[in-house]
Parts: sequence; C-alpha cells; structure tokens
Amino acid sequence: MEFPSLSETFACTDIRKLKEIGVRVEALSFFRLSRKKKQLIQQRGIGNVYIDHNSLKKFIESLFLCVFNFGILLKTLLWLISISWKQPKHLLKSIYLLPRSIWFFQKLKNNKPDVIHFFWGHYPLVFGYMVIKFFPNIPVTVFLGAYDLERKFPGTKFVANKADLVFTHTKSNIPKIRTLGIKNQIEVIYRGLDLNLFKKKDIKISKKDQNKIISVGRLIKSKKMDDVLHVFKMLNKYNDSLSLYVLGTGPEEANLKKKAVELGIFRRVFFLGHLSHDEVIDTLISSSILLFLSEKERLPNVVKEAMASKCLCIVRQTQGIEELIEN
Repeated sequence: MEFPSLSETFACTDIRKLKEIGVRVEALSFFRLSRKKKQLIQQRGIGNVYIDHNSLKKFIESLFLCVFNFGILLKTLLWLISISWKQPKHLLKSIYLLPRSIWFFQKLKNNKPDVIHFFWGHYPLVFGYMVIKFFPNIPVTVFLGAYDLERKFPGTKFVANKADLVFTHTKSNIPKIRTLGIKNQIEVIYRGLDLNLFKKKDIKISKKDQNKIISVGRLIKSKKMDDVLHVFKMLNKYNDSLSLYVLGTGPEEANLKKKAVELGIFRRVFFLGHLSHDEVIDTLISSSILLFLSEKERLPNVVKEAMASKCLCIVRQTQGIEELIEN
C-alpha cells in the first residue's frame, strides 16, 4: 500500500536480498511519497530501487487511463460489487484504489515482469484481480500473514486461489488462512534478518548496560506500551536503577508520557521517538532486555533483531511466538 513504511523494515530487507542475488525489483505503491519516506529510502539502503509512488499528477493521468481502459475498469468494478456489496467499507476503499490500479495495469501492458508479488493480501488484490484475469501468463505470488488476515477483504479468496504461490511466515497462520476459503497450497517461509548488519557490530554481553531495558514499536493502542510502563513500574520495586527506553512514535505518545508521570516512573523512562534502523540496532546492542508486549504480532522483526543483539526478550504470548522463542 505504501513503500517504504515506518513499521515494515522487513520489506526493505526482502528487496535488498533479492537484489543481492541478481533480481531486478520494482516496487509499486498505492500512496504518495512523503518527505519522511524519502529519508527512509536512504536509511534502509534501497536508493537504487525503482519505486513508483502515487502523486496528484499521476492520479489525474489515472483518471484519463480509466477512460481508455473502460472495459477493464467496468469488469473490475462489477467484480468488486459482486463480492463486497454487503461490506460497503471494503467496497468504497476498493473503488478508491481503482484509478491507481488502472495505472499499474497500463504499466503492465508496456512492460511485463517475470513475477508480480502482492506484498499484502488485502486491498492490493484489486490490481491482483486485473492481473489474474487479463495477464494469466504472468506468475503471481501472494503473501498472507498479518493485518491482511484480520481485514477479511472479500477479494483475497479469489486471487489467492488463482495465484501460483501463497506464502506466510508462521505455521500458526495456516488455519486462519484456510478459514478465508483459500484452498491453494500454502508455503511457510520464515522471514530472516540481514545478519551483516549485526556482524559488523561489536556485540558483547559484557558491554551491555545491565540496567537498560528497551521497548520498540509504534505508539498505538495494540502495541500495549501502557502495559510496558506498568511492568516497568513493578520491576522498579526490585531495582530502582533500571531505565526504560521507548523507541517509536504514534498517536499514543502524549498519553504514554502522561501515564509515566502518573506511575511515578517518568524520571526513568526515556521516549526517543523515531530512530533510523541502524540507531535502533545500536540501542538494542547497548541494552540487556527487550520488553515487547504487543498483542497482535506474528513473529515480530524487532524480537529477531533483539535476539541477534543478544538481548533477553520478554514478550507476550502471541500467535506463533513459540516458533521463534523458547519459553
């Protein structure tokens, strides 16, 4: 939907590794490129990747392309209505993405790739329908594994069942995927890390600050940073030398700072905001414990990075976490 995204470092890792083995990658994004995203492109080492972002100019051009591809547009619209008429929220979001999907369709007519991969298995599959229907000879792969399973977009079933490959990143997702009516074979491919980012660092437990705890994530309610603050207060009863460093930004930041004051721990809690990926790794390397209590994660990347940084990881019992951490 957007690329790069603040919370999706793994997407950049996937692309860097594909390029390392000689694959040419083009990333197509439904949304526009903001100033922050420009910084992320350089920070995450994907400056040499072609990324097609939306813009006002492209949106206007897309409307003209809808006229020239009216038959394709009409068939896709009728399909969306037939599967989503009982779910107006899905239908309206899908219709909003139609002009951009037609832009992608036109690009496809001029330059056919070897494979089209849908990074998320929900709304991007509006374009997925066009590919399946009108370019049946182009291999299609679909990932299903997180919010795309929760959204239950009606188009997921159609495209995923027609795709050449459906993959997910934890065995625990397979029953959930089956409930969506997907009968296609599902491959489990664990997402790893770029260990070169850690090998070049001097990671020694003896150099870690034994009183330093870190928590990383967007400051939104589902990440349960309020629980992190409560647990940190409990820990302070046993060791008042502990410090908590919170990395990330989000709409809950002001509430969490207020909560730290209410709990009487504000002098020991440091909100560092958004840091570059390299700065996050450096902070993990200097910390002893990752306290990560998000409730809707499936094998989160930050836990893998903390493990690679030799942190003790304290996490919530979330779906599939036993495939990553032994209790």
